[in-house]
Amino acid sequence: MVQIGEKLNSLSLKENYKISQRYYSTIKEESKLTLTQIKRMFINNNFKTWPENKTLYFIQKDVLQKQMELVSLADIYGLQSEKVYKKQLLLVNSLFFRIIAIDKLFNSVFYKTYLSYPKEEEKVKVELVEKLKIILKNPNLYISNPIKYLWIFNNNKQKLLNITTLYVIGLQHLINLVLEPLVEKTGELHSFGFRPNKSAKNALGYLNSNLLKQDSRWILNTEIKGFFDKINQKWILNNLFLHPDLIKFIKSWFNSGRIDKEVFFETEMGISPGGVLSPTLVNFTLNGLENLLMNSLIPLTNIKQQQLFNYSSQFTSNLVYIRYLDNLVILIRSKYIFNIYVKPILNKFLELRGLSLCQEKSKLFKLKENSLSLDFLGYTFKSQEKCSNKKHIFYSAKSRGIALYPNKIKVLAFLDNIRNIFIKSQNLNAYTLMKKLNPFLIKWCNYYNLGNSFHSRNTVKNAIYHLIWKWAHNKHKKWGKKLIAKTYLKQSNSRLLNNLKWVFKN
Repeated sequence: MVQIGEKLNSLSLKENYKISQRYYSTIKEESKLTLTQIKRMFINNNFKTWPENKTLYFIQKDVLQKQMELVSLADIYGLQSEKVYKKQLLLVNSLFFRIIAIDKLFNSVFYKTYLSYPKEEEKVKVELVEKLKIILKNPNLYISNPIKYLWIFNNNKQKLLNITTLYVIGLQHLINLVLEPLVEKTGELHSFGFRPNKSAKNALGYLNSNLLKQDSRWILNTEIKGFFDKINQKWILNNLFLHPDLIKFIKSWFNSGRIDKEVFFETEMGISPGGVLSPTLVNFTLNGLENLLMNSLIPLTNIKQQQLFNYSSQFTSNLVYIRYLDNLVILIRSKYIFNIYVKPILNKFLELRGLSLCQEKSKLFKLKENSLSLDFLGYTFKSQEKCSNKKHIFYSAKSRGIALYPNKIKVLAFLDNIRNIFIKSQNLNAYTLMKKLNPFLIKWCNYYNLGNSFHSRNTVKNAIYHLIWKWAHNKHKKWGKKLIAKTYLKQSNSRLLNNLKWVFKN
């Protein structure tokens, strides 16, 4: 019997399935003002007040239209043409682009988590928009301050925060508005990291659909060694399709250095891992690798096949390329073909950019051999020829027995984080504890809901149930089990919670 969750989650495993991102707008109706009226309003007001939500929505639509015009110019005249550069400079100096850049800054997760200006937020926004205008007028005089590295403990792990000024982050958002559309134009078909309308689940679905095919393939699971620390800055500056005045800002950020534990370090190579532009620069650096690897197999075909199929053949179709930022998975039919044709081009492509593969984390194997598994983006892929009728991870996992389930290490790490929350919340009431737990549980459950994840989800559910009992016993040591159950647990008749006997309540 196939469970309902498997049927629903199987939709996300289809090839090239796009996860629809729902947008719940707080704007009941669009702005009735025209573009000219909004500009006149700002000019007459000297931009002293931050625009309303309706006006912001209208500005966002205009910015998107200008980005599409920039991409169409790049199609006609080329990515590094003077007309594209002039258009970029015109857009970053426009008021609407500066407003959207600051709006992105104040709506970012970093700002909401670590920064806040609740009383003077609108005043700060207006000041930042005007400050960006002054900075853009004098790019030659711009000198970036060193980035301060701050190490904090988050879930018993050290997490790196890049501390810099608000106007620098706003300037990075502004430059990203004219750089990201061009990077997307040259983007790879099967690159899924930090791209619009693509996510980690798309990468997992595409990989799963290729592993389910009947032919046995060799799998290269690897990642790029020290990508953010070793990338060649000169290569980026020489090849980046940005106006020379805007490249001066990026060069200043590259050469600003960093302060780690009150010690100054020069940054002669590498980029900041937590910067706004970092994901865009990663995709820009690695774009083009997929086409190179596909073209590396063309010598294996004869001339007639090249003419008939326009340089595509069964060899190129049997190479599958998947990338999520600096994580790579390549499926290929033969180990010999990979070592002779694909690997040299892959290494040469990375060496040109100052990069190399991490040999410790690189594996070339077949999924069938010796019960090996493939770990990718927090999930584990495992193959088994004979499927059992018993209820375990290979139950109803299709004929070839390809199981997709959460990585065991990730599940245990998540339970450790939840356990620490219970330990630190001994003096809190049930409502405050729920408020702390819900964001972690929702985020984890929304990501780990593919394939055969129900066993891992049941493990987490049972562990949380026992943690609730332990928390309640320690909080009320003189209470009996019936009183604790009556106070903190209830039996639900809800259709959505029909599998749960007890539900935690306030």
